[in-house]
Amino acid sequence: MQRQLSDIKYTVPVSFQEKWQRIVDLMAEILEVQAGLIMRALPEEIEVFIASRTEGNPYIPHERYNMGMGLYCETVLSEGTQLYVPNALDDDKWHGKPGVKAEMVSYLGVPLVWPDGSIWGTICVLDAKTRHYSDKYQKMLWQFKETIETDFQLITKKEELREKQRLFDTIINTIPDIICLKDGQGRWLLANNYDLDLFELSGVAYKGKTDAELAPYSDFYRDALLTCIETDNDTWEKKQTCRGEEIIPRPDGSNRIFDIVKIPLFTPEGNRHALVVAGRDITELRKAEKKLLEQKNLLNSIFRSAPIGIGLVADRIFKWTNQKVCEITGYSSDELVGQCSRMLYASDKEYERVGQEKYAQFSGKGTGSVESCWLRKDGTRIDILLSSTPIDPDDLSAGVTFTVLDITESKKAQKLNEENERRFRLLFEKAPMPYQSLNRKAIIIDVNQIWLESTGYSRNEVCGKSFVDFIKPSAKTVFEENFKRLIDQGYTRNVEFEMIKKDHSHFWASFDGQVLHNKKGELIQIYCVFRDITRERKINEMLTDSKFLLEQEVKDRTRELRRQGKEQQKTLLTLQQKSQELHEANIALKVLLEQSSKAQRGLEKRIESNIKELIFPYLDELDMELADQKGQVYVDIIRKNIEKITSPFSNKLTSKLVGLTPRELQVAEFVKQGRANKDIADLLHLSPGTVDVYRNNIRKKLGLKNKKINLRVYLLTHF
Repeated sequence: MQRQLSDIKYTVPVSFQEKWQRIVDLMAEILEVQAGLIMRALPEEIEVFIASRTEGNPYIPHERYNMGMGLYCETVLSEGTQLYVPNALDDDKWHGKPGVKAEMVSYLGVPLVWPDGSIWGTICVLDAKTRHYSDKYQKMLWQFKETIETDFQLITKKEELREKQRLFDTIINTIPDIICLKDGQGRWLLANNYDLDLFELSGVAYKGKTDAELAPYSDFYRDALLTCIETDNDTWEKKQTCRGEEIIPRPDGSNRIFDIVKIPLFTPEGNRHALVVAGRDITELRKAEKKLLEQKNLLNSIFRSAPIGIGLVADRIFKWTNQKVCEITGYSSDELVGQCSRMLYASDKEYERVGQEKYAQFSGKGTGSVESCWLRKDGTRIDILLSSTPIDPDDLSAGVTFTVLDITESKKAQKLNEENERRFRLLFEKAPMPYQSLNRKAIIIDVNQIWLESTGYSRNEVCGKSFVDFIKPSAKTVFEENFKRLIDQGYTRNVEFEMIKKDHSHFWASFDGQVLHNKKGELIQIYCVFRDITRERKINEMLTDSKFLLEQEVKDRTRELRRQGKEQQKTLLTLQQKSQELHEANIALKVLLEQSSKAQRGLEKRIESNIKELIFPYLDELDMELADQKGQVYVDIIRKNIEKITSPFSNKLTSKLVGLTPRELQVAEFVKQGRANKDIADLLHLSPGTVDVYRNNIRKKLGLKNKKINLRVYLLTHF
């Protein structure tokens, strides 16, 4: 029967792998086989998980084979039972299979079953020769199988324990409360992240340490941790659960209030076993309680000082009233509480009317308001507005809260407003200017008599119509823009457009508007007045024409002055440009003269230097070679004539070579040519020592004495 292969759920710990290696080695040794294996089944492959360390074992640990190749172990995996092949060469079924090709002709193997019933792999032995295993050896293989399957259970249990531990750690680290477990000696066994973060112990290896040993790790909470030792001892001594509030300071200067519970656990012999510590931050709760108390006191204060009467009735019997109710009625609270509200009404009829109307509103809106009259203690009649709301709409016997407002003065003011409205209407009709009222859609609500006279319409022809119907179509856009601005701003001034009279004639009107709002800011009406500005606009048009002619004359004159100014500016720019050109030419001339002077001086220096270098030395030689007096005279004449030629600029030369003697110039020229001292001496009929003297003089005059500078290089570079 085929069995389902196991998924690779868990990693086999190294300790178990080492144990299985010893089992496989022992199994191969006892059975005297070439290979002992533990094979692991993968989804698409089969792996050599453990291989015996026997000589000649062809199987390599962690080597993998594809499923479907016809391995011995595949049969064990698919059938889920033992497979025994004494010699595969004697069975046509195994011809050409991988095991036979590897010369492993003998096989004995059994499946390894995971605790969930799925097949994990096989344990087997293989050999290159025929093997007949006794029942004892086969039972031994099954015993090894049971040993490994027992290890499977241990692996599963350990993994389950680790998973439960991870789940437990996740749960307690998710809880936003202090959770800590200590042993009987006060050593920490467990603490969640909230506890560690609170006492700045995150990252500290806390397990096995007491509060005293953990105190040095947190400078800020050192004293708090030491205090825990005292409260822990109190709990141990009382031998019962202790609960109390503790204030724990925070590094930011604030304090947090914790509700701490400590539960001592004892062994059956009565010895200390463990201490469970749990704490919840109730700072916000205490703040909420404090705020609730403050709100309660505030509410009581509001009830006492409220400018309206507030009270509670049940079955229309007063249960409680504030001071304002007493002021309104003239009765004290003691005189009202416990009495029926009928005492405040002038008649049973009014009392019943108010009750029926108010309770009818309860069923519809959940609250009710009604105007009525009460009688004060002194008999004075007052107008009131009574508003009531049941505490429980489904159970009126639970009570009804009410507010009462003395509206006696409001009623008087209302009557006064009605009188003012009548007077306003009279003023509206008799106003000396056209007057109209509109709604927010520009529908005419009313107009006064002079408005009708100005336009020729009757009231019935105007009221209820859109104001747009009475203006020229070309003015519609102007009106709509300004009407919207009027609603947004609340007013407008001097808006002009043409209106249409009943006889179809036109006239210009200037409008002022004002929006009237109620106390809620809602638009009630828009009031507008206008005046006929037709004649005024004609006068303005005449003034505008005159102004246009004057402005045109001014523009023409200004244009002429600008033209003349531009011509003068153009002339000035031309003169400035000529001046700049002359200035630049002057600068260029100076530069050319300076460059010419420098070139002349350089030429003079080269001529005189060349004469001294190339002519005078040979004149000296010629003078020495000539024996007759006459030849020497000619040489002297040539020398003096040359000096006359160079005399105009000889005093200008500044070259260092000009300071050398003719002989020194000869020596310098030969050095520059690269000649040795002996060659120079032969050419000049001098001794080598004399040539050295001339070389030293040349170095001295050129400023090279005591300097490590090659004379020839210097002459080639500078001359």
